[in-house]
Amino acid sequence: MEVNIRTACPSDFAALDALFLEGDRWHALHEPAIFCTPEGPPRPHEYLQRLLDGPDSAILLAERDGEVLGLVMLVIRASSGLPMMTPRHVGMVDTLIVAAHARRQGVGHRLMAAAEDWCRQQGCTDIELTVWGFNKPARALYADLSYRPLHHRLGKTLR
Repeated sequence: MEVNIRTACPSDFAALDALFLEGDRWHALHEPAIFCTPEGPPRPHEYLQRLLDGPDSAILLAERDGEVLGLVMLVIRASSGLPMMTPRHVGMVDTLIVAAHARRQGVGHRLMAAAEDWCRQQGCTDIELTVWGFNKPARALYADLSYRPLHHRLGKTLR
């Protein structure tokens, strides 16, 4: 059974909600001081529609036999324009989620390959992402795909 990658559409919102909720629960379990499990839709559908309609954003889905197995949400950002920064057109992986039952089957690899292709088609010179320190499976995936750390963001809870 082949995994197909396609662009999301409004009729996919229920499947997107389920994937976002699964991802949100995972994050809330590991960083409850930062993340929580939302009540109601995990992402406003108006927000998702703007991403679908925008020229600089996309949501790609991995699907097998009509079942949505994962998503990658992409946004293009230009560099800051400050004189110290080299001008770049950067594709940002905002979110990557693969349903738990579909992990370790190449779905994440397929989604990231499609994300890179989409970014190239948009004229991006680079692709970047953020991954939380606790998310060892995602960090392993990105390392396997030759992503490397660009900087370290540190945090401290103030009470």
